[in-house]
Amino acid sequence: MPARRGGRDSRSRRSPSYRRRSPSYRRDDRRGGGGDRGRSRRGSRSRSGGRGGSRYSPPPRRTPPRDRRFSRSRSRREREAQKRREAEKKKMEKRIPPPAVRGPDKPQITEEHKANSVEFNGRYYATIDFTPPNSGGDSAGQKARIQMPYGWEVADITDDVRDAVVKLYTFGTDLVVGEGGKAFHT
Repeated sequence: MPARRGGRDSRSRRSPSYRRRSPSYRRDDRRGGGGDRGRSRRGSRSRSGGRGGSRYSPPPRRTPPRDRRFSRSRSRREREAQKRREAEKKKMEKRIPPPAVRGPDKPQITEEHKANSVEFNGRYYATIDFTPPNSGGDSAGQKARIQMPYGWEVADITDDVRDAVVKLYTFGTDLVVGEGGKAFHT
């Protein structure tokens, strides 16, 4: 009977020469350059067992895969130049010209506005559509939307304004509405 070494049969040991000869040796063994030494550096599980998965699965990658544009074959200078060009391109794509700056609009008070408004205490009072202050007419309501001209604002109707403007002029309507929704009968 042949002698045993260390309690194991010598034929069952996997020596480096056996790995090279065997058609079933692992790809990692070819790259690793020393069997388990290469795997232990990368944090792989031992061959004796592990949690889940196949026994010999490699560990998950810790770094993202390399981009082909930045492969090792390019020189450092070429890579940096490529990065610079891409950064310039992104900067140009993101650059949005500033909006055209207009000066502040001047209040739009035309002669027509002055003619169809009432002046009291240095201010002009008129309806939004500038109907003449003394016009009679029907008060069927306004159908179109009228934007208030720049420089005009909704008036705060105080007692003075009510006595001097609202009570004396009809403005072609039954109600005059002021700041805060206060409505007065004309």
